[in-house]
Amino acid sequence: MPPAAAPSPPNGRFLLRTSGTTGAGRWIGLSDANVHAVLSSHKPALAQTGDRVLSVLPWHHAFGFVLDLWPALLAGATLVRDPSGGRTPASILRCWSAFDATHLSAVPLTLERLIASERGRRCLQHLRGGVVGGAPVTGTLADMLTTTSLRVGYGQTEASPGIALGTPGHFPPRYMGRPVGCQVRISEGGTLQFRGPNAHCARWHDGQMSYTEPERWVDTGDRVRRTKDGYFFEGRADTTFKLANGRSVTASVWEGRLQTRLPGVEHALVFPTSTARLAVALWMYPDAPLPTREALATPLGDLARWLDAVHAPPAFTYHRTPKGDMDRTATREAVHRHLHRQPITSSP
Repeated sequence: MPPAAAPSPPNGRFLLRTSGTTGAGRWIGLSDANVHAVLSSHKPALAQTGDRVLSVLPWHHAFGFVLDLWPALLAGATLVRDPSGGRTPASILRCWSAFDATHLSAVPLTLERLIASERGRRCLQHLRGGVVGGAPVTGTLADMLTTTSLRVGYGQTEASPGIALGTPGHFPPRYMGRPVGCQVRISEGGTLQFRGPNAHCARWHDGQMSYTEPERWVDTGDRVRRTKDGYFFEGRADTTFKLANGRSVTASVWEGRLQTRLPGVEHALVFPTSTARLAVALWMYPDAPLPTREALATPLGDLARWLDAVHAPPAFTYHRTPKGDMDRTATREAVHRHLHRQPITSSP
């Protein structure tokens, strides 16, 4: 009897590299079916015929390629490319004014730069649609976006890149939206997993393409919590370290709690001390006082008894990724350098 024929590989069409903001960048293979699934499930949030799309996202990444470029092309919408690639608010605003753009999709950092001016805020409020994704939306940006028709979106390149969407103007801090076009579940470790037609068909590594099982569950590595409103981002699972007693601490989860539950905290960094205890760095909004230890005990719970020090480093020590979330490595190194030059450990 002749050997059974090997199954045909899926119809891979695109090879896109992840941004690498949560680790080393990876090459992900997407099929026509993967991309079509996301275009279909996200259609209410995307450009339609007659719309004018102001494009600031890089087209070589999945967010810009699938949710920005292709919807505009397929709908026959007018596509206006910002020459600064979203890096210069003045350039974005010139394009918006010249073409009366109706749609804009962007990462939070781009929008934070825009809302620094009254004209930028008017631009966002004028838009009829667009998706905000790539990093959690918090603070003053989340508040401002409630006055717009933009909506939050969540996904990864491995998801082509669509997993969840919010409704226009609905921006609770760290909100991810509700699942669309795929199934989701929370793993025993608290991370979000998904499966469906949006799940990537292949990976490219060391010069070889490996194809994936179509009905598998894919782990995002993002810790989440679920409410009746949908899913909320709690942090990356790969930010875990251990205390002296062996307890695992997922730093990004606690950073999110400090940021959302303490007034005046713009950013937070949780990291281990040299004695495997806990230290916290807080970047406060202007004129906001540093929280007391009693105030920190509320979001930290029983973890507060491991707290050795609270730091208030200057703004220049906080570093961002191109998407707008914290660059953990650069920020931690900057804080470490600053503390060794000028120790500011306090016990409020």
